[in-house]
Amino acid sequence: MKILLFGYHDAGYHALRALIAGGHDVLVVTHPSPPEIPSVAALADALGLKWTTDGVESFLALATEFRPDIMFSVYYRRILSQDILDIPRLGSFNFHPSLLPKHRGCFSAPWAIIDGDRVTGVTCHRMTEKVDAGEIIDREDVTIAETETGLSLYDKLVNTTASLFVRVLDRAETGSLEGTPQEGEGSFHCREVPFDGLIDPQWPGARIDRFIRAIYFPPYHPATVLVDGRRSTVRTIEQYDGLMRNAEVSDSPVPEIVAAGNRAGTANHLTESVVETSHARRD
Repeated sequence: MKILLFGYHDAGYHALRALIAGGHDVLVVTHPSPPEIPSVAALADALGLKWTTDGVESFLALATEFRPDIMFSVYYRRILSQDILDIPRLGSFNFHPSLLPKHRGCFSAPWAIIDGDRVTGVTCHRMTEKVDAGEIIDREDVTIAETETGLSLYDKLVNTTASLFVRVLDRAETGSLEGTPQEGEGSFHCREVPFDGLIDPQWPGARIDRFIRAIYFPPYHPATVLVDGRRSTVRTIEQYDGLMRNAEVSDSPVPEIVAAGNRAGTANHLTESVVETSHARRD
């Protein structure tokens, strides 16, 4: 098949390898990659494929001329217009690291931990102009362990995305891509680190523990708490409890921030970190 791949990061890298292993003709749109993550662009270049990191606008004519059978978006960070989604004859499909409709948008994995979810997963859905809202084609569950961190859950979701991608690709080759509407209560998170990475001491202890683990994603900045008027980093609940016992902690509640998540490779203005999806790796 002729496949238009909008791919980035670990999951996009694995997807491109799967497409080449299957003998498909691939046109690639990606993002520049920092040194610490796999470069989809470098892989495409090594394979002699046409690719760009300049954005879809400059690639539109080439993509139209390419006449793809299908388009896959795998951890790509930009919202695509309906004009792009309509190019492939079989449709356009996205792989999202949550069980939709829950945790649409960015930083889905950290928010799943913060919210106390016991199970999350990866959803393949048909793409529409409304973000993460199209019919569900396939999904795979991922159990969230009691000690799960943002990093460990990210790794689980990348591996699950890789296996789900191969399964959906097999279905595409047989023309079996019927979907079902999303059901249940949804949630959406914007592109900001949850609560700017700052612990609110007024939260229940269990939520503080989950938050610390959700933001833990070395080498990026961990969670913080205001101690003696300054932000102190916190990597474990035990470290947090020690700070609480030995220092004056601000009792001012942290403002509610509904947003969530920078995409991979995009530094947060304060923490210089990224978590999702989310979405360089934590989103």
